[in-house]
Amino acid sequence: MRITIATGPFLPVPPAPTCGGVEMLWHGLAEAFAQKGHSVTFLAKAHPGQPMDETNAGVHYIRLLGCRRSGRLPVDLLKDWFYSCQLLRRLPAADILSLNSFWLPVLAQHLTHNRGRLIVNVHRYPKGQLWLYRGVARIATVSRAMQDAIIAECPAMASITRVFPNPVDTGIFTPPVLARNYNGPQTIVFTGRVHPEKGAHLLVAAFAQLAPQHPQVRPGSVSRVDPDGRSRKSASPDYSWPHTNPKRQRGRRRELSSLTLRVSKWLSRNKSTFLRRVDFSPPGRTEVHPTKLFPYSR
Repeated sequence: MRITIATGPFLPVPPAPTCGGVEMLWHGLAEAFAQKGHSVTFLAKAHPGQPMDETNAGVHYIRLLGCRRSGRLPVDLLKDWFYSCQLLRRLPAADILSLNSFWLPVLAQHLTHNRGRLIVNVHRYPKGQLWLYRGVARIATVSRAMQDAIIAECPAMASITRVFPNPVDTGIFTPPVLARNYNGPQTIVFTGRVHPEKGAHLLVAAFAQLAPQHPQVRPGSVSRVDPDGRSRKSASPDYSWPHTNPKRQRGRRRELSSLTLRVSKWLSRNKSTFLRRVDFSPPGRTEVHPTKLFPYSR
């Protein structure tokens, strides 16, 4: 089967240290599809040191000039539009076209050549755009909560929306040959943005119930506070921004951005070693490789 995957204009794919969770996820899926014998093409933002056109692990990568987020939604949507127009000209004929940006699903519906069945991946809560995607074959999302939000916004999408939880890299998340000693401290790690959208509050509530019965269990985190204004506004008081002074907020954002970049680079070098020492890790950015194909891509 010919599978084409396209990600957005703002983040590159691994091994770039600045890649995002979606890019890591689909990078792993692309390699798994190729291992199954499928012909896979991946279109993504270019990054210094990565070839503009290469084949690696059976995946054909085509990289295009992207851009940085501005933090202003209208500007970022305009950047996404120009990137999507650039990307459309490079799309090969395919049986499945999996899209991960705002405008690509809208524009791809009007392609006349053999673009394949359109799959739109919705990894964040919808913000009023779903009616634009009524001509696609499938809306893929990562949780029941997301599925409910999609259907609530656009009931017409109910019949084509399916939940596909993020897969796990079993090469990393595999029990060791020798049984671990659970008599000492045990660590539960949360990875991802500290925001209700990521479910961190559920982990906190679960840990509060677990701790009295298992005092040896301790929490850990590889995360950052979401500096996005809308996220702060929609967050519960437990997730409120620590400073109300605008200058202190900007300084705190710079500190968090620097810390996040350092953590990201460290994890890219030491992820396997670090995670093998962890007793349990809820789903997050580190789980990027699948063990099987999606049902609709067979």
